[in-house]
Amino acid sequence: MRKFFLIVVLLGFTGVVNAQLVTFGLKAGVNTTTDVFKNVSLTNDEGKGYDIINNKAKVGFLAGAYARVSILGFFVQPELYYAQSSTEITLQEIGTTTVSKEVNKLNTLNIPILFGTKFGPLRVNAGPVATIILSNTNIVDNISGLDQDMDKANWGLQAGVGLDISKISLDARYETSISKLGSAYNTASGSKVNFGSRPQQFIFTLGLKLF
Repeated sequence: MRKFFLIVVLLGFTGVVNAQLVTFGLKAGVNTTTDVFKNVSLTNDEGKGYDIINNKAKVGFLAGAYARVSILGFFVQPELYYAQSSTEITLQEIGTTTVSKEVNKLNTLNIPILFGTKFGPLRVNAGPVATIILSNTNIVDNISGLDQDMDKANWGLQAGVGLDISKISLDARYETSISKLGSAYNTASGSKVNFGSRPQQFIFTLGLKLF
């Protein structure tokens, strides 16, 4: 009886191990970032005011690696990738027709942890993503008396679909931010102006399974 029980346990354990599949791979792709700054008015130390009147998405890129642990029809997929995203910001001096354009560029390290399931070669997944800001351009650099302050990290959510064909994987995702990126300061008065910046991205990647 003990031997029979031991055999059943071993067979069950073997089944779980066989049902668990761990894969590793590399990925790269492009992103577009929109709605970075909304309804923002800035005033410099000379009393001049500026409105952000337009945000235009620009194409960025990303590259990194992923792991996928599949168990009984579900999977967990942690990733680590470097990304550069850009948005063109249009500033207009209040009361004039003077318009200037600046590019807000972010270099980030991104760590999403996705949970999902598969339907044949098709994947559906979603999960949180931590974004660590490595560097960024200052869109108010050319405006005297203003200083931009960006947070060092940002939390967001990703959701999307993927397709696996042999060792190749294709992914399309939407990402939105839970927390804001940062603020601008009027150095003359010390007042804080919230950017209200919650980046939203569309991400398209091509992956290669290594093993």
